[in-house]
Amino acid sequence: MAKRKSRIHQKLIATPASKRGRLIAIGLLFSLIVGVVVFAQWSGLLATQRQRTSSKSGSTPASPTTQSVDSGSPSKEYIYAGGKLVATEEGPGADTIGLYDPSNTNFHLRNSNSSGADDSQFPYGVAGWTPLAGDWNGDGVDTVGSFNPSTSTFFLKNSNSAGPADVIFNFGPAAAGWIPVAGDWDGNGVDTVGLYDPATSTFFLKNSNSAGAADLTFPYGSTGAGWLPVVGDWNGDGADSVGLYNPSTSTFYLKNSNSAGAADLVFTYGPAGAGWLPVVGDWNGDRTDTIGLYNDSTATFFLRNSNTAGAADVTFAYGSAGAGWKPIAGDWDGQ
Repeated sequence: MAKRKSRIHQKLIATPASKRGRLIAIGLLFSLIVGVVVFAQWSGLLATQRQRTSSKSGSTPASPTTQSVDSGSPSKEYIYAGGKLVATEEGPGADTIGLYDPSNTNFHLRNSNSSGADDSQFPYGVAGWTPLAGDWNGDGVDTVGSFNPSTSTFFLKNSNSAGPADVIFNFGPAAAGWIPVAGDWDGNGVDTVGLYDPATSTFFLKNSNSAGAADLTFPYGSTGAGWLPVVGDWNGDGADSVGLYNPSTSTFYLKNSNSAGAADLVFTYGPAGAGWLPVVGDWNGDRTDTIGLYNDSTATFFLRNSNTAGAADVTFAYGSAGAGWKPIAGDWDGQ
């Protein structure tokens, strides 16, 4: 090898300078072309190997991602992978209203926010108990429950039908005048119970449907003012938080976190001092809960699709006028 280098070196020295420069340039160009070809072949082999490895392992070149939401259908998402539409996904169904007749413990549930006959009707609980509703087992369907204030016992049902409770437990002090609430406090897809003490305006929330101490305790609102607790996912973050309704002024005070402090949303909706009762649900399926009111004297619902002052977006009659029935809301059919 050393001798060959020496002979080539001698020939180059003997060659005229101009010719020698052209030869060097040609040599460099040839080396560059060869390098590019080799690099391209190597890159192609590497890409092929990666593709084979990916297909063997069951992975995909691009992870599906949500690119857009159809504004005309707020509960539908379009899912893309690699810039191509691969699926559409329907979000959770809209909530609809219901009524509870305390005289005979009958629940009257409706699968649309409109006038008409009951879609489901059944007795559950005992006279004098307080109705509530929630998705107690995380199956995407809201079902009823009942709270015995004299013993502070919850009786929760995993189906909208008559029969014994599926979950029974004590939580809170007996006969204290506390008001039951329910919501998904930690965003895990399961609704759990809570209590509101109107005398101290304190919430006691539980992250499981079982006996034991509260997981969250905090004061919120005005003590002894007669305000009513409400619960909803006011900002669409997937977790429910508390709120209060002042019936004397028909003002809502909504909080985006389960903690003490000032309200995040304050607005007046409906007539002051009219005795209308608040109700909360995701009326249009956009994953954000908004408020509503029920006028017992005319058995009329007034639902709003935003947590702001203004006229009702949906108004309809349902139930028995002046009968003292209590409004509830939920996704009764999971659709």
